Amino acid sequence: MSDGLLEYIPQDPDTPYPLGRSVVWHDPRNRAFAALPEVEQLTRLSRFYFTLDVYDQIGPSCTANAGVGVCRTGPNLARFRTHREYAPYDTEWERHELYIRAQGEDPWPGPPPPYDGSSTDAPYKVLRNEGAIAGWETIFGVEELRVYVLTKGPASVGTKWGYDDFYPEQHDGYIIGEGSSAGGHAYRVVGFSHTRYAFRIVNTWGRDWGESGRAWMRYDVMGERLDDDGESFAPVMT
Repeated sequence: MSDGLLEYIPQDPDTPYPLGRSVVWHDPRNRAFAALPEVEQLTRLSRFYFTLDVYDQIGPSCTANAGVGVCRTGPNLARFRTHREYAPYDTEWERHELYIRAQGEDPWPGPPPPYDGSSTDAPYKVLRNEGAIAGWETIFGVEELRVYVLTKGPASVGTKWGYDDFYPEQHDGYIIGEGSSAGGHAYRVVGFSHTRYAFRIVNTWGRDWGESGRAWMRYDVMGERLDDDGESFAPVMT
């Protein structure tokens, strides 16, 4: 994770599904909130978190869908407290409205909204400000992501997205990391399989995508994506 200059990710407007992570800007303040200050000793090699939520995003709102999805997955759901003045984000329009508000929290020096896409952590800022979560943590690199999923909980990931990634059913349910980039995208990581040595992801394009909205991403592919200006965050629940 570098503190490079602001970089806009070219987005193909004709993709079969909408994307939404349109900018690379690694906020240096996130370094102070590392999710794993020390790598913990692992007591299990595989773990999966239960979720029934599979979203179908409206427009380029993947970051909001991924963030809310993590908050409503596994151990986080019971502690996800939406403010009484706000909706519980269980409809697509409510999550799209969160995405619009998240654009106002984007940290980079650039044009004011509206624009397509937002940062992966911006929805967490909105949720923190309204009291739904206490904050968020930053996960650095693929090995920290694996350890975090095995020891703490699910996470949201924002990476570049390839054309081949749209069709995991053509590769036995795997995203294999081939094909040129179509833009940037955010999604949930809800588990890790030691046998497959792959992360289980939940996407934001409904149950018709992949395996009922899910797919596998191999450890090495996730590592390449995170190294290529990707980022990963997890909420700190109240």
